[in-house]
Amino acid sequence: PNRRTARQLTLLATALAAAAILLVAGPACAPAAPGGPASGPVALDAAGEATATDTTAAATNTPSLEPSAAAGATSASRPETAPTALPSPEPTPTPPVTPDMAKLGMYTDAVVSFLSAPTPAAVAVGDAVSGAPGAGSSAPVIPPIALPPLIEVSISTLNLEATRHFLEANGGTITESFQPRGAVNWVISADMPPALLPALSQQQETLHAFVGVLYEKVDNEIGEMVVEYAVKKANNPGTGLGGIEAMVEATPEGYANVRRLLARHNLRLTYPDDFGKRHRFQIIPAGLILPISELPGVTYINRPPIAVPAVLPESQHRPARPAQRSGGVHGALRCAML
Repeated sequence: PNRRTARQLTLLATALAAAAILLVAGPACAPAAPGGPASGPVALDAAGEATATDTTAAATNTPSLEPSAAAGATSASRPETAPTALPSPEPTPTPPVTPDMAKLGMYTDAVVSFLSAPTPAAVAVGDAVSGAPGAGSSAPVIPPIALPPLIEVSISTLNLEATRHFLEANGGTITESFQPRGAVNWVISADMPPALLPALSQQQETLHAFVGVLYEKVDNEIGEMVVEYAVKKANNPGTGLGGIEAMVEATPEGYANVRRLLARHNLRLTYPDDFGKRHRFQIIPAGLILPISELPGVTYINRPPIAVPAVLPESQHRPARPAQRSGGVHGALRCAML
């Protein structure tokens, strides 16, 4: 009996201990009340009955933040930092293209030199041009010499379409093209910016390129001298006016305009009496060649005619030969001298 009683007491103590554990763990393990978010945790009263603690008031008294307010509160919680302005990257200078002078022909040397020379400055009128006296204070300044926006270039190329694409992508236009019979190359005429010459010479399909018309109303040889003067003046500002012998072809109105332009610069004509009457050359400052060519009535500025001596018949310019003597006489003299 004592053993049975002890076993019962042990079972009773175990049951009481389990009940105590359940009572302590009950609030955590109990299911949530059907009240939803407003229902509070389950608690036990003194009688052991489960009661729901209302947390609505607590939830109501808890301030809620709208998204914008929350963002403001977050930004207010840390100091504002002004955005740092990133420095703009410096543009990478494009290296100048080295021209292949073996592919560039007549009148291109001066143009290529002009492209790499400093910007030519305006020229102040000086002395000793066509016998003119020093320029007065009212004499205007000769404008700087500039290349035309487009020049005419004759190009020989192995690939017509590649050259066409290159020119059109850089402001040039093909005006004429043909392929000689039996040839592999194409010959084209194009109007293009002068600054494109170095890059054109570096194209693999380009065989050669020649400048055609540099200035529309100026002989190319004179135009080349004008450009060469501009390069020299840009590199050496102390260079004089650079008089060029030229022949102006114009209407009577054009000749009158040339006289007025030279008079404004305190310059005189080399042959004032013959100017406009006969084709006599005049010495014109290099910086005024282009302004004169653009005057109304001026049709062309040409080279002066080259004086070619008259060709005489051969009988008239062959030196006279000495009279021939007989061999016997020569022999006799020779023997006597020996």
